Amino acid sequence: MMMDNERGKTMSSEKMHILKMLEEGKINSDEAARLLQSVGTGRSTEPQQTQSYNAGHTTNSSHMPNQNSGSYGRQSGGYAQSDSYTQSGNSQYGNGRSSGAGTSTGFDDFATDLRRKFEVLAKDMEPKIQRFVGTVAEKTADVADRISKNINEPEPYRSTPRTSGAQPQPSRPAPAATHTSGISPRSFELRVEPGYNELNLKAHNGDISITGYNGDKITVNIYAKEACAGARLELMRLGSRYCLNYNESDFKTVSVEALVPDKLFSTIVVGTSNGLTNVSNITTEYFTAQSNNGGAAFRNIHAENIRIETSNGRLGLDDISAKNAHIEGSSGAVDANYLDAANLRLLSSNAGITLNAGDFRQGTDYTWIIESSNGRVALNVPSSPRNGYHIKAATSLGNVRFGLPALNYLSNTPNSAEAVSAGYDSTAVRVKISAETSNGELSIN
Repeated sequence: MMMDNERGKTMSSEKMHILKMLEEGKINSDEAARLLQSVGTGRSTEPQQTQSYNAGHTTNSSHMPNQNSGSYGRQSGGYAQSDSYTQSGNSQYGNGRSSGAGTSTGFDDFATDLRRKFEVLAKDMEPKIQRFVGTVAEKTADVADRISKNINEPEPYRSTPRTSGAQPQPSRPAPAATHTSGISPRSFELRVEPGYNELNLKAHNGDISITGYNGDKITVNIYAKEACAGARLELMRLGSRYCLNYNESDFKTVSVEALVPDKLFSTIVVGTSNGLTNVSNITTEYFTAQSNNGGAAFRNIHAENIRIETSNGRLGLDDISAKNAHIEGSSGAVDANYLDAANLRLLSSNAGITLNAGDFRQGTDYTWIIESSNGRVALNVPSSPRNGYHIKAATSLGNVRFGLPALNYLSNTPNSAEAVSAGYDSTAVRVKISAETSNGELSIN
C-alpha cells in the first residue's frame, strides 16, 4: 500500500511538471496530452526523453519534477493570472489543483479540457481579429464622414454655438469697402470634397476677407483690375489643394471676398499686400496668414498651429486658440483678446502689445515669449488659484509691475523682476512667461 501511495505521488508530481512545461511554452498542448497519457499508462517520462520548444529551438529538458511547483492559481504559474478564460476556468477546476479521490475532475480531465479550449480559443481568435479590424475601419470611416458632413456640434471658444438643422447655403459676399469701387465682381463656386484638403487664397494690392460657415462650398467674389489683355484668373482644385490661380504681373489689383467651409480644410494659407486682411470663423490644423502694408483682424480662429505675420498696420486678435502660435506684427500695435495658446511667441516692433488671455484650456504647461520694441506691454492673465505663474520681465527704459496675487519674488528692481506663484509646482496649470520691451512700461495684471 505504501508503494502504491508513493507511485501515485510520483505520477501526480510528473503530471504537475508536464502541466508546468505547458504553461511556460516549452511544450505544446498535443505533446502535453501525449505525455500525460504516458504517465497514466506507466511509460517512462525521464527528463532526457522530453523535448521542450523555446523560441523556435529544440532542447532536451533538464528539469526534474518539483514537488512544490504545482499551483496554477499562483502568480508563479503565470498562466491563470494573465488569461481571462483561465481565470474563469480556475474556479471550475479548483485553481488547477487535484482535490483527491473524491473529486469528479482530475488532472487528465483538466489537461484534456484545457487542450480543447486552447484549440477553441485559437479558432475563435481569427474572426474576432477580423471583426476588430472591421470595427476600426468603420469607426475611421465614420470619423471621416462626420468631418466631411460637418456635423453641427458646439465647439470650444465659438462666440455663437451652432444650432442643429439643415446646412445653411452660402450667400454672396457683400462688396468690399476699399479697392473695389466701380469693379464688377467675378464670382466662383466650388464644392469641397471630403478628406485632407488645403486652401490657398491670396489677394494682390487689395483686401482679402474670408469667413467660415457651416457648409461644403467655396464661394468667392474677385474684384480685379487687369494689367494686360487676356489676363486669366480662376478658382481651381489641384488634387487636395483649392486655390486662386492667376499671375500677379497680369493684374494691378486683386481683392478677394470668400465664404469657405469652416472645418473641411486641414491647412489654410491666406495673404495679401497693400490691403486689409480679415479672417473669421475657421477651425483647422495649420493656419498661416501674411499681410504686408495693411491692417489685419483675425477672429474665432482655432488651430493646432498658427503663424501670423503683419507689417505697417494694426493687428487685432479675438478668440484665438492653438497649441503652437507664432504671431508677429511690425510697425503696428497688437491687440489680443481671449488668446489661448500653449506655446506662444508674440512679437511687435515699433508698437505696443495688449493681451487679454483666455482660460488656459490647451493643456497643463504653457510657455509664452512676449517681446516688443518702442512700445508698452500690458498682459492680463487669469488669476484663478488653479493657475501658477513663473514670470521673468524686463524693460530698458520703463517700469515693470506685477499685480498677480500670491507671488514670491526671486528678484525685483524698477525695470526687471522675476516671480513665482506660491505652490507653483502643484497648480493645475503652470504658465511660464518671458516678457521684454524697450522704451515702455511692462505690466502684468
